Amino acid sequence: YSSNNESTIPENTVNGTVNYKQDSSSSEQSARSTVAKYLTNLGGFIAFVLIIWLLCLWLTPKFLNKANSYIIKDYLKIFGNGLLGLIIIPIACLILILLQLTSGVSLVLLALYILALIVSKSLFTITANNYVCSKFKVNKTSGIFGMLIVSSIVVWILTKIPFIGSILSLLITILGLGILITAIVPKKVKKETKKETKKENT
Repeated sequence: YSSNNESTIPENTVNGTVNYKQDSSSSEQSARSTVAKYLTNLGGFIAFVLIIWLLCLWLTPKFLNKANSYIIKDYLKIFGNGLLGLIIIPIACLILILLQLTSGVSLVLLALYILALIVSKSLFTITANNYVCSKFKVNKTSGIFGMLIVSSIVVWILTKIPFIGSILSLLITILGLGILITAIVPKKVKKETKKETKKENT
């Protein structure tokens, strides 16, 4: 008989000899299916990142212009916002659900939270790609588009590394969530601008 794995046959159950041959075709098929699965996963991730980038380019071009400052200046703030958002938002949703009167608000908040987690890796990839493009002075949209594909592949590979891939994936998710929260939450007005407005008013 031939199969992918050899079976254990009890003694005195077969009159004669047992000849086993490993089925190489089944192992090749499993390897092909595994490779196809990874390629499909990679292609889906690249396509999703490109879609989010195009939406940002169309709806919020200011976010893309400020993306470099998120990595250079505010990386600690971004990580803190992402970590707090990852922990606090589900707790707030649970509290709102327990209150019953605000269950509808909690469901909306939970849906937005899940959506933010879905796009967090894409936002991190886009932000990191903008930083790399600024370092290499890539300004054209076609060049940024090509670099974004490369950045998506690198981020995807990092998240698939054995043992540390899950940790890197969590860190990327936290940073992406922090970038989103930092971009959405309005910044506090600086004291200098307040003083200037007071002088103008007087």
